[in-house]
Amino acid sequence: MKAKYLKVAEDWESEGQNWFPVQWAHHFDVEQIEKEKKQVKIQTIDKCMDAIIEMMKNGNDSKTEEL
Repeated sequence: MKAKYLKVAEDWESEGQNWFPVQWAHHFDVEQIEKEKKQVKIQTIDKCMDAIIEMMKNGNDSKTEEL
Protein backbone atom coordinates (compact mmCIF):
# COMPACT_ATOMS: atom_id res chain seq x y z
CA MET A 1 0.00 0.00 0.00
CA LYS A 2 2.85 2.37 0.82
CA ALA A 3 4.33 1.74 -2.60
CA LYS A 4 1.09 2.81 -4.32
CA TYR A 5 0.95 6.12 -2.47
CA LEU A 6 4.67 6.71 -2.91
CA LYS A 7 4.42 6.12 -6.67
CA VAL A 8 1.55 8.60 -6.96
CA ALA A 9 3.51 11.24 -5.05
CA GLU A 10 6.63 10.62 -7.15
CA ASP A 11 4.61 10.86 -10.38
CA TRP A 12 3.07 14.15 -9.29
CA GLU A 13 6.49 15.49 -8.28
CA SER A 14 8.07 14.50 -11.61
CA GLU A 15 5.21 16.22 -13.48
CA GLY A 16 5.73 19.34 -11.40
CA GLN A 17 2.14 19.13 -10.22
CA ASN A 18 1.25 20.86 -6.98
CA TRP A 19 -0.52 18.53 -4.58
CA PHE A 20 -1.73 18.49 -1.01
CA PRO A 21 -1.59 15.69 1.57
CA VAL A 22 -5.39 15.51 1.67
CA GLN A 23 -5.53 15.08 -2.11
CA TRP A 24 -2.87 12.38 -1.85
CA ALA A 25 -4.68 10.58 0.97
CA HIS A 26 -7.94 10.41 -1.01
CA HIS A 27 -6.43 9.67 -4.44
CA PHE A 28 -7.36 5.99 -4.38
CA ASP A 29 -10.81 6.71 -2.89
CA VAL A 30 -11.69 8.68 -6.02
CA GLU A 31 -10.54 5.82 -8.25
CA GLN A 32 -12.66 3.35 -6.29
CA ILE A 33 -15.76 5.56 -6.54
CA GLU A 34 -15.31 5.90 -10.30
CA LYS A 35 -14.94 2.13 -10.67
CA GLU A 36 -18.16 1.60 -8.73
CA LYS A 37 -19.99 4.10 -10.94
CA LYS A 38 -18.88 2.24 -14.08
CA GLN A 39 -20.06 -1.13 -12.81
CA VAL A 40 -23.17 -2.42 -14.51
CA LYS A 41 -26.05 -2.73 -12.12
CA ILE A 42 -28.10 -5.81 -12.88
CA GLN A 43 -31.59 -6.40 -11.57
CA THR A 44 -33.24 -9.77 -11.51
CA ILE A 45 -36.35 -10.34 -13.60
CA ASP A 46 -38.36 -10.61 -10.38
CA LYS A 47 -37.26 -7.14 -9.25
CA CYS A 48 -37.97 -5.66 -12.68
CA MET A 49 -41.44 -7.20 -12.75
CA ASP A 50 -42.15 -5.98 -9.20
CA ALA A 51 -41.08 -2.46 -10.21
CA ILE A 52 -43.33 -2.53 -13.30
CA ILE A 53 -46.29 -3.83 -11.28
CA GLU A 54 -45.73 -1.15 -8.64
CA MET A 55 -45.60 1.57 -11.30
CA MET A 56 -48.83 0.30 -12.85
CA LYS A 57 -50.52 0.31 -9.44
CA ASN A 58 -49.47 3.94 -9.00
CA GLY A 59 -50.88 4.86 -12.40
CA ASN A 60 -47.51 5.49 -14.03
CA ASP A 61 -47.65 4.54 -17.71
CA SER A 62 -43.94 5.01 -18.47
CA LYS A 63 -42.36 1.58 -18.07
CA THR A 64 -38.73 2.73 -18.23
CA GLU A 65 -38.88 5.79 -16.02
CA GLU A 66 -37.80 4.11 -12.79
CA LEU A 67 -36.07 1.04 -14.19
